[in-house]
Order: sequence, then C-alpha cells, then structure tokens
Amino acid sequence: MKTLPKHTLLYDDECPLCTLYSGAFVATGMLDPEGRKPFCQLEENETQVIDLGRAVNEIALIDRGSGAVLYGVDSILRILGHSLPLIERVGRFGPVHFLLQKAYSFISFNRKVIVPGATPKAGTLECVPSFHVGYRLAYMVIAASLAALLLARFSELLPVGRHGWGIGLLLVAAQVPFQWVALRGDWRTRLNYTGNLLTVSLMGSLMLVPFGLVALFVAVPPLVAVAAFASVATVLFFEHRRRVRLLGQPWWVSATWVVYRLLMGLFLV
Repeated sequence: MKTLPKHTLLYDDECPLCTLYSGAFVATGMLDPEGRKPFCQLEENETQVIDLGRAVNEIALIDRGSGAVLYGVDSILRILGHSLPLIERVGRFGPVHFLLQKAYSFISFNRKVIVPGATPKAGTLECVPSFHVGYRLAYMVIAASLAALLLARFSELLPVGRHGWGIGLLLVAAQVPFQWVALRGDWRTRLNYTGNLLTVSLMGSLMLVPFGLVALFVAVPPLVAVAAFASVATVLFFEHRRRVRLLGQPWWVSATWVVYRLLMGLFLV
C-alpha cells in the first residue's frame, strides 16, 4: 500500500472500533507511524485548526503540511484513495457518497452504545459524539428487529418456547419500558441505556447464529440448544452488568434484566 505522508488521523482512543480501523491504516502502511493520534492528546495549535464540535462526530484527518482538514467519510476516502484511487472515485460519486455518509453517521453517533469504552480520564478532551435522536431511534429499531428475527430462528431448535418474529419483536421491545422503571436519569440517559440494552440483545442473538447454521446440516439435540442458550444468557448478564456500571446506573438495573428474562421464559413455555 502507498503511504499517505504528513497526514494525521485524530481518533477516539476510548472507542474500540475507532482504535481498530485507525490502527489498521498504520499497520497496512496507508498512514505513516505518526499517522494517527488520540483525540484526547490534541495540542493547542491543532485545536485551532480543526472544528472540535465536528471532530467528535466525524474523524478528522489533518494535513500536517498545509493544515487542511477533512472529516468523516472524506477522511477515510482520502486515505484509501491514495492507495486505491478507484475506491475514492466511486466513493465521491454523489449517490454513493450520500449513502456512505449516512452509514458513517449511523455508526458514529451510536458508537458509544455499540461498543462502549472506558470512562475518559479527568482533565482530558472527551471525544463523545453528539446525541442524535434520529440515529439513536434508527439503531434501536434495527437492533431490536434483527435480534428478534435471529432469536425466533434459534427458538426452532428448542424443545419449548418456539415463536415467530412478531412475538420475538414484542418481547424485545417490551423489555424497554420494563427496564426504564429501574433507571435513574433523564430521557437521554434512558435512550443511551436502551441502545446498550438492545446491543446486548443483538449480541446474544448473533452468538446463537452458529448453532442455527450447524442445524442446517446436522440435527442439534434440544438439550444442546438449551445449554447453548443458557451459556449465552450467562455471558450477556456479565456484559449487561459491565455496561450498567459504565453508565453509572445502580446494580438493580441488572437485577431487573434477569427478572425480565425469567418472565420471558415463563411466557414462552
């Protein structure tokens, strides 16, 4: 790959996704060893060059020579385009660029509920995306729908509790108001928690997909399916508890999560 020289990508080092793909640009040689820098380590001269309000939502690429700055999709296209010009030409085509921008914004505005990172250190610049109600609601709908679909498919392997997508969606959606009763905070806090809650549900459904794929070729014993479901539920409990702690919510939020899961099981029996 051709290295894009004298450019620095400012990434959110508290975001595992941002750390992964920015690191990949350096590892593959698309950026030089100084080609990425944590947002929290910005120097004063750099803060005067970039739009801080925009950079927390769209990853910024600074030309260290000219001082020019690109953001978001344009930053990524510039890096990829230096090695693969066709990708940049296609990406800058009007309709394609529009779709890429929407997809990028969808992930960026929801990145803290998709893969939450560690709490920022006191006194450092925080790279927290703006709260966008539209993208958050869109994520919640997509995550709930996909989780319900995958869970319904897996339920066909269980000895009891088989259900369709509609029932699955109802069960996933009903957990939101059930959990809200236990939460502390304003409506933004509740939507942030809901994003995390539905991410956990989606994670669990995705973890069950391999069993469904195996079942396409061999018969999976019902007891094996039950054991798999129980194992995934255990993993999800600890992941849910971790996210609850990051959000600063009380322990009983995780307790009500368990209660709802048990009620859901009774409903499906």
